[in-house]
Amino acid sequence: MNMNAFCVAVVSLWCCQQALSQVEMPDSATGPVKIIGREAITRMGASNLAEVLRYELNIEIEQAPATGGARTRTFDLNSRYLKILIDGIPIAGSDLFGGHIDVSSIAVHNVEAIEITHDPMGLEYGGGSLTGTVNIRIANHTDQKPSSVRASVHEESVGNEYNVQTGNRAKGRHIQQLGISQRLSNRLAMGANASRDVFTGHWDTLTGKQYADKLTYTRGYTWSPRTTWNVDGFISYQANNFTTRYHYALFRSELISYARTNGQEFSGDVPLPLFTSLDHRYVHSRGVHHVQVSGKLWHNADYSFDASVQNGDTKRQIRSVNTATNNLMADSPLTELYATRTFYARGKLSKPLAHGRLVWLTGFEFDGTNGKIAAAPGTYVSRAIDRDVVMVAGFTAVTWNPLDRLAFRPGIRIAHSGISGAFASPSLALHYGVNDRSKFSILAERVNRFPYHRELFTYLENEFNLLEGNTDLKPETGHAVLLTWRHRFRDSDALRIKTDIQSGFRQLKDRIAIEAIPTDVPTQDHFSYSNLREHRSWTNSAVVCINLPSLQLEAAASLIGQRGDDVADVDQYDRYLFHIQTKINATYSFTSGYWLQVNYKHVGSQPIYSFERELPNPEMLRVHNQSPAFNMLDVNIGTTIFRKHLELSGGIRNVFDIKSITFDATDGQPHYRGDLRTQYIGYGRGFYLRMVYRL
Repeated sequence: MNMNAFCVAVVSLWCCQQALSQVEMPDSATGPVKIIGREAITRMGASNLAEVLRYELNIEIEQAPATGGARTRTFDLNSRYLKILIDGIPIAGSDLFGGHIDVSSIAVHNVEAIEITHDPMGLEYGGGSLTGTVNIRIANHTDQKPSSVRASVHEESVGNEYNVQTGNRAKGRHIQQLGISQRLSNRLAMGANASRDVFTGHWDTLTGKQYADKLTYTRGYTWSPRTTWNVDGFISYQANNFTTRYHYALFRSELISYARTNGQEFSGDVPLPLFTSLDHRYVHSRGVHHVQVSGKLWHNADYSFDASVQNGDTKRQIRSVNTATNNLMADSPLTELYATRTFYARGKLSKPLAHGRLVWLTGFEFDGTNGKIAAAPGTYVSRAIDRDVVMVAGFTAVTWNPLDRLAFRPGIRIAHSGISGAFASPSLALHYGVNDRSKFSILAERVNRFPYHRELFTYLENEFNLLEGNTDLKPETGHAVLLTWRHRFRDSDALRIKTDIQSGFRQLKDRIAIEAIPTDVPTQDHFSYSNLREHRSWTNSAVVCINLPSLQLEAAASLIGQRGDDVADVDQYDRYLFHIQTKINATYSFTSGYWLQVNYKHVGSQPIYSFERELPNPEMLRVHNQSPAFNMLDVNIGTTIFRKHLELSGGIRNVFDIKSITFDATDGQPHYRGDLRTQYIGYGRGFYLRMVYRL
């Protein structure tokens, strides 16, 4: 077995044939990579990335019903530590300047595949990848027929709320999508895609934006209504040993947070027959220009180069509304709150040496980001931020194959931030093939995350509080050690059985958090960002894939332990707190042409500590809290007709009607729980129908 063949062999995929995953073997991976293909995404009934990830093991989708959007939490670390990529380029977020990406903003209608790895990718991508990466590959359409058209209509209830009305009484979710591609020649192709997602909000016990001509506390929505547009287009050129591609993507969403109360208006001391409320309109946008070049040179050396420009912003408008007529009484101009402009570039060169016994990888990464926070009247902001931060990194690694079944991959990354200085991050991977069916891998890696703009430059002040950034912050330092065993029990056309078993330890040191600092102003509390926390996690997981001609099954389970959390240090925990997760993804294809697809996930009871102070006692009291276990289940069914041009599908979302999960103290006593988060799972059981036309 030569070096290149071994490097491919040691990259095991959590795959269950085409219906669940597309089988590919990325060159840069050092551990298990799950690839969810286009057909699997369609059969899930998913429209955005959040809906794809919600059934993945060890990934929690943190939703914000009032302000929209969804973020990830992986191994109980927030979304700063799972890097979201599109065609290998990190996506910038407008509100935290590079972190906390809204995964519900990324449409998946025009996606070729989604690659998920929980191995850190610090060597190539640095900070933000301690818990892994999610790479969304946009469809090129260069390997398909000369012309293609894809149009879809998706109608979904929001819990038990649905209609096709417009205006104040509209309910449900309504999605339309259109995509076209054209091969202009054997080498040149182009295409475009657009989708519109109208989420009319979840009313629950509230009355929406209907008229309210008296004092009320039931106006508005439990989940705010939101309209989202995603538009993208590409042009690509392929020649011998050379490929180039330009891709443009635009995201825009508009959300209105309708106040749940209104107030009586007065003329002096005389009450008027007028009731008003303040509504907040938010407009989020993101634009991405991305150029890719790749090919071969220098005796089979592979090279790639990517460059992108991204712009993102969040704007807000505050409106005073007459709730009896919904007419505007007064409004503010649409004001920019947050904005980023990022130029990002990366290049890689991979060269086989020593007759295939060595593979040398080298590359660079550049990120220059301008982050801005506006100082708008009426907000908790007293000084604008408009600063640039530049990060430059170089990395190199050598894969050495001294024996046919043994490979080492030492590597190092050296990164420099204009604010924090230069830091080195080593990496070491070891792969050993016991035989043609079993392989062991060990990965040890250090991952540094440089502080973001908000952590460095924030200055927020009101009468009672002051929060300042800290330009003396050190990078957060993550360490990961992962051991993986991969085994194929059967591998034939009739039956395939594969398993992955992994044990991993992660440590995050110098975690950036807000700290109270002494102040000379007795009426004002002073806070600043500091390198305060340490977090540790230990995870054991197993994944089994079974493939039959008509059935594809993926079953997985994990045991997760943590010490420390968002507000607590390792030393404040006396032990690891554990909980379990299991999941099953299955697709069955009937001989009649119908298919049935099921997604199931069980999350066991999760423990966490909270901390409170009982005055006048200055010591912190630690309280043990626990959330209830819960089950998530989606059932999807569909078929294709008219020579597979038309697909009809539908399903039940959230069969067990899960809405929110809260943490409660196990001692049964009332406690302060302001530092405990509520998990918003969804708005209840719902139904959807989808029609997809392909030509």
